[in-house]
Amino acid sequence: MKRLFVIALFLIFFITPVYSEGPKLLEWRNQFFEEANALRALLATSNDPGVIINMWNSCMTTILQLNAYFYMLSIFDAIKTEFLSEDPTPYLMMWLNEIKKTNALNIKNLSASSKGREPKTKEHLERLKDYYNKLNSLIDTEMDKISLIQNTLIIRKKR
Repeated sequence: MKRLFVIALFLIFFITPVYSEGPKLLEWRNQFFEEANALRALLATSNDPGVIINMWNSCMTTILQLNAYFYMLSIFDAIKTEFLSEDPTPYLMMWLNEIKKTNALNIKNLSASSKGREPKTKEHLERLKDYYNKLNSLIDTEMDKISLIQNTLIIRKKR
């Protein structure tokens, strides 16, 4: 009983604040959605339609990848506590790594596209590069938290 109480306290004080990144990732997903809408509006007046379409595509890809991650979290959240194991955590980590790889590719493509563009296009390019760098930082934090949860579940399983 005492162990259960200690585990419950650990979960309340350490794991609950750990998962405060979820809304931050959702906020960043919404940022990419807003940026995609701004790019779509810019498309009609810009002389850089190819670059803008590529930026819009990268935003939409990121949105879909984050949506898939949130969907995975909701599936794993539906697992009853007594059946929890560390098995799903590698899939979450793998997916987050894939998002980071895609973000790195997007940053590389955006950097290559920034030469000789309209000021508005350059502004969006720089903003998106900043968004991707910040998103990667949040993903690193999320991965650290998932590792903590995984380690907690492994310890729990050994008992």
